[in-house]
Amino acid sequence: MENYVVEFYDPSNGATSPIDTLVKYPDDYTPEKYVKDCLSNADADYNNMLATGSISLVEFE
Repeated sequence: MENYVVEFYDPSNGATSPIDTLVKYPDDYTPEKYVKDCLSNADADYNNMLATGSISLVEFE
């Protein structure tokens, strides 16, 4: 199990920002799985934001 900070890259301004923290997620969790989970559970505004940029997962202890 891993801990991740979800970072969002916004190409419109070149900024990268932390947008979520995931604690004790599977080792094989990916940005693609994060977006898929959000499509099922997050609101439309959050999902629209995700569609405009890219997501990365950064491990932390």
